[in-house]
Order: sequence, then C-alpha cells, then structure tokens
Amino acid sequence: MNKSKKIRHLFDKKIDFANNDSLELPDEAYTCTKWSIPSFQNEKEELNRTKSLLNQFNLEEWSRHTKHRDPSSYIIRFVKQKFHPELVTQAWCKFYECLCNYSLIPKDAITSGCFSSFHLCEAPGAFISALNHYIVSHNLNLQWNWGANTLNPDYEGNSLQEMIPDDRLLRHTYKNWYFGIDFTGNITKYCNHLDLVNKIPQKVWLVTADGSVDCSFDPGNQELHVEFLHYCETLTGLALLKPGGSFVLKIFTMFEDSTICLLYLLNVCFGKVSVFKPGSSKSGNSEVYVICLHFKGLKVLDKIWDSLIFPYKTGHFDVHKSMFDLNKINKDFLNQLLHISGFFMKKQIEHIVDNIKFFKNDSQNESGRIHQIKVYVANRYINKYKLRSISQHFKLVSALDISQFLSNEINKIQFVNGVAKFEVENLIQMNITCDILDVKLGERFNQVRSSRFCSKDNKFLNKIKPHGPFYKHIENKLKATSTVISLDSNFDAYCEFQKHVFYQIFHSNKRNFIIVGVPLLTNFLVGLMFILVSCFKQIYIHRSGFIVLCEGDLEKNRQVFTIIDESYRSGNNCDILQVVPPNLFYNNNFFDFVWNYNQIVLIPE
Repeated sequence: MNKSKKIRHLFDKKIDFANNDSLELPDEAYTCTKWSIPSFQNEKEELNRTKSLLNQFNLEEWSRHTKHRDPSSYIIRFVKQKFHPELVTQAWCKFYECLCNYSLIPKDAITSGCFSSFHLCEAPGAFISALNHYIVSHNLNLQWNWGANTLNPDYEGNSLQEMIPDDRLLRHTYKNWYFGIDFTGNITKYCNHLDLVNKIPQKVWLVTADGSVDCSFDPGNQELHVEFLHYCETLTGLALLKPGGSFVLKIFTMFEDSTICLLYLLNVCFGKVSVFKPGSSKSGNSEVYVICLHFKGLKVLDKIWDSLIFPYKTGHFDVHKSMFDLNKINKDFLNQLLHISGFFMKKQIEHIVDNIKFFKNDSQNESGRIHQIKVYVANRYINKYKLRSISQHFKLVSALDISQFLSNEINKIQFVNGVAKFEVENLIQMNITCDILDVKLGERFNQVRSSRFCSKDNKFLNKIKPHGPFYKHIENKLKATSTVISLDSNFDAYCEFQKHVFYQIFHSNKRNFIIVGVPLLTNFLVGLMFILVSCFKQIYIHRSGFIVLCEGDLEKNRQVFTIIDESYRSGNNCDILQVVPPNLFYNNNFFDFVWNYNQIVLIPE
C-alpha cells in the first residue's frame, strides 16, 4: 500500500451500525445469567496473544520505539505551532476530529442559536477547549453553556494515580465544574449521579465521556476493568441529554457481554451510532469513540430504567448477571458488532506486529521514512479538518495563555539565622470576611493521597521530622501566651486531626500561636491557616519546622470561625473539605508561604 493510501486509511477508521429502527429493548435488565460469545472471546484471545509478544521487550525501550513510529505523533506539535489552540493535547486533537467527522452539534441547536454541553471525566478540559475552538472557527455564533465533571483535584482523598491533576483550565472556570454531593467528583457513585442530574435541570445537546482507569497491571482485561465506569458514564449521559442530542463515549475493545449490551442499548436509544478511531489516536492501542446521534429521549427506557440503574445504586455489577439476555439481542446487531470489533482489532494487531518487526531492525533510512510520514500525517490532519486560529478574545480563558502547563513558580523563603519573618499584609492582600467563605462538605478521608501544596516526591503523612530542642525553648518561652498546635497526639484519620486543629483555634483566647511540625496539605487546613494568619500582625517560620504567629486577635474573625463551627455541627457524616475557594491561594504570596513551610516539614520519599 502506497503512502497516500495508508494516510487516508489512518483517517478513515470508522464504521456505522446499520439502520437500527427494528431493534427492541428487553423488558428488564440484570436478571439473566452471565454469558459470553465464543467468537468475541476468540478475538480477545487473538489480540492478547499479540500483546503477549511485547513481554520480551524492556517497557521503556518499547515505549520510546512506539512513540517514534507513531505516524500521528507530530500532529499536536504542528497544530500548536501553527494555530496556538488553548490547551491542545492529544485528547484535543481526537475530539476535534470527532467534531469534524460527525454532526455532534445538532441542527436544532444551530438553528436556535443556543447550545449546551456536558463533559464527563473531563480533566484537564481538552474536549471543552476543542469544542470552543470548533464553534468559534466555524463561525457558528452560538450562545454556548457548558459544564464538566472530573475527579476533583482539590479533594485530597483522590489518589494522584487515579486522576489528572492538571488544573490550568479548571482553576479559571471553577463555576462550570461539578464534583458531586461528596466533593470527590467520582461519577461511579450513585449519589453524585443524582446530584449532577438535579443540578443540571435543563437537558443538554451534547454529552461526552472520556473516562478510563489505569489497567497497566492487567492489560489483557482492560475492558473488564473499565466496564462499570463506562456504564455509569452512559447512564449519566442519557439522563442529561435532551431528545435529538448527541453522546460521545470512549471505549476500548468490544469482546465482553457488558460492552456488547451497552452498545446494543445505545443503538436502541439513538438514531445513528458509529464507532470511530481518530487518526490522532495511537494506532497501537484499543481506544475508539462511540458516536451516538439523534437521541430518542429517556422515554425509550421507561420500562427498564429501574432495573437498568440498579447496579449504579449498589455501586457494582453482580458478577453472575449480564445486562440483557443474549437471546433478546438482535442477531443482525451481533453480526455487525463482530465485524466492527474484528476490524478495529485487526488494525491494532497490524500496527503492533509492524512495530515489533522494526524494534531491532530500525535503520537510518527507516527513521527518515517515518519522519516523512509523520510530517505528511500532521499536514493531512490540518488540511483535512481546515484548522484556523482563533482570537485570544474568544478562548475560554481570554485573559491568560494556558496553552502551556502552568506550574507554580515558587519563591523560596530567605532565612536569617534560621528564621524567616513575614508581614501579614504581604502574604494576604485582602480582608477576610464571611463573604469569602465557601464551605464544602463531602466524603471523609483517613489519609491524604494527593496535595496541591507540596511536591509529589514527598510522603504525605507519618514522616514528620522529630521535635528538636528548639521547639521546647520556644514553647517554654511563649506557652503562657500561646496556643500550641502539633502532631503529638494520635489520630486514626486525617479528618479527625483537622477537626482537632480547628477547635484548638476556635476555643483559643491566646494572643500567640505556635504551629509545630504540622504539614499544611489540604485545602481545609490551608484555608483555615489563611483565615487564622489574617488575625495576626507578624509571622515567623523557623527552619526546623514550625510557625509562630504573634500579636493576634481572633475576635477579628470570630464570625468566620463561628460559621465553620456551625458547618461542623450540621455536617452529619460528612467532613469539611474546604472553607475558602482554592483559587484564593494562587492570587497572593500565601501559596509560596505554605509550599516552603511544607518542604521543611515533610521528608522526601
């Protein structure tokens, strides 16, 4: 196959399901015994046999090799250099392709001039940025309202391994993001599904779902590990969509009963369903996008909704049950799906085998050929989809350039004789009033699993430096006029420690505070310190790991502390997760103050 045909094929990996008007849903869901289909399982075994050939290679070497040979790997670079999109990533490029290949913005929305979308599992926000770029560059002149959900990077009970902590868009569009009733952002929890559906009473024209989970520990069963997430994304998407709307769902392979049933469900609920692998998607992986157009409305599901949503309510699938009885699924649909699944599986296998062939037999000529292909593919992408730049004024964050990752540039504290002195007005350039409070209640966590307020190579708990003799000297000197807060006491859960810290502050009548070796890792503690510090005139950090607050008056913010106390009293089984908006910390020197202090207190891994 010559080069031009290969490139055309790269951008033409899509198959439509045939007319689905004759498909009917069973009368109930999750009542039949678990089943599998041998022909689909044979495809799974064939793909896994090919994947197992990779076990002979060093993982890092193989990753470098496949990245080098990926024909789409120049697309992001070319798009970024020529058009400067906002938040351009591989996800941006993939979704832009979806937008260009399918009418995801329904004609009724374009006619009315009002368009709404919601984006599930969306961090860092590339789909939103791509959609904005598409709308503006195509002069659609739409009044667009959008919302998004993702695992909350401000919830310290979420692990860094489970989420994307890139918040360069999120921090500037915070009001558009929904993290559920427990503040975790976890859409696989039914309480968050209900909260989201209730908070978005106006149905939307487009829902996207780009979620996944880390399956590197068991890549041969990726589909099984993501099946519950895809089910939750789908049911939430259907509940948010208005009739005539569109739904985009990322999936992987299509071998298991859960995916077969999910695709059958979507074919019944939508007028047209396609499976699409964008040219900018890595050819060696299983990812594809299910494109669903012309939603028929939730009324289609009236009879089975209660049984369909039952696993969502329980939080898991019954391992002995399938969504639908196999005998109730249209045979023509199964034949179509077997063909579609086989098509994408074979393309993936071809690419893996090709990469294996050249792993040990690469040459300068081959590298030159690959380079030419990658340039050709990137230019083909730009020309095929007629990319254009848009004005900074029309970007989501018009006042800033967030195209590059905005890492915090921390100003290091200067110590003199082991002590750094601060004037409060230089740390917090605002008055603390009840108006700035933004108290969030949510799910308690026992251990800090992620933190914005320290480097990622630090352990979050139980690695506190031991108290040195200087602590005792300071404590003895100031104990008559000071409240001392430390980690000396034992707490089973970090949330209990946070509550303990608050009530030490709330009940204090002292003019000075000493914070001894307490890592400020959570939005709650940092927000509490933000409020506390504002009550004092001078602050000192000692290099050995403690803070001294001098000449304070807690009555200055008594009303603020009282509101937090009332929140604790009314919180029932929830915990307070933040007391002020996280964005406040990035607009002054307080973030640098906290970061530097944590670097002193925490011991690196």
